[in-house]
Amino acid sequence: MPDSNPRYEKIPRKESIDKFVEGMNHHDCVSEVEKVSDIYYRITKTTGEILNVLLTNIYIVSEADVYEYLNTEEYKDLNVILTMSVWNSYTLDAKKMAKDREVALFTYKEFYGALNYDGNKFLNYRIKKRNQ
Repeated sequence: MPDSNPRYEKIPRKESIDKFVEGMNHHDCVSEVEKVSDIYYRITKTTGEILNVLLTNIYIVSEADVYEYLNTEEYKDLNVILTMSVWNSYTLDAKKMAKDREVALFTYKEFYGALNYDGNKFLNYRIKKRNQ
């Protein structure tokens, strides 16, 4: 039975965190991965850009979740919210709210592709569907 802590479901499983760290250590556009806390990482890209990434396991990230993270002192430098499980996603309103604050909201697959870009191209990155 999971811990009764309401944050339990928001925290990615160890395997997901390990996958994130391994993926970042092997990505051509990443030069350094620094663990700030169990779910907060500082990624330095080869271009010098710094990404402060919060890992979450929320099934569907909502505006309320984005609001909570953006207003938490612990994550004051946050510029990426990343929901880790392949089943996870986010609402369009949550994506817009984050983007309006210049914070990227991605699934892991999106983030891995977005790392190839900087600035607005990074923030606006989306995976193209086959028919696009």
